[in-house]
Amino acid sequence: MRRRSRGRRWTPDEFWAMGERVGQCLEWQGAINPWGYGSLMMNGRKRTASKVAWEMTRGPVPRGLLVCHTCDNRRCFEPTHLFLGTPADNSRDMAAKGRNISFGSPGRVNPSLRFTDEQVRQMRRMHADGLSYHAIGRHFDAFPMVVYRIVNRQRRKQVT
Repeated sequence: MRRRSRGRRWTPDEFWAMGERVGQCLEWQGAINPWGYGSLMMNGRKRTASKVAWEMTRGPVPRGLLVCHTCDNRRCFEPTHLFLGTPADNSRDMAAKGRNISFGSPGRVNPSLRFTDEQVRQMRRMHADGLSYHAIGRHFDAFPMVVYRIVNRQRRKQVT
């Protein structure tokens, strides 16, 4: 029986070498998770680069806290740009910087939504015209499963 890979062992030098300076930020050049954060396998678990950077420089993240970014750059793992906060702290920070999400208000733009209503309608038309989820995903730079959920109204149900 073959054992599953537990992820590679990262030395600190290898980890920090995965960054590239972009302005003041140190941007992760490896895998990016679906939410836009740097991602890596470590000790058999998927981890974000920002959390690993915090742990390497400042120690463990206490239970119930998040590693937040002062720079609002999800790919950034520069330790001086990171701070700990509760989910409520993170929401207040987001609102203070004008990135707050407005749910349930018709006609308002929700900045958390990646696709406009028109793009959602276009995805559904493309699928009705016979294009595959993969082809539509390539066109919109989206995972096929995201396209599937939008086309089949598991997401963005309100868009007609």
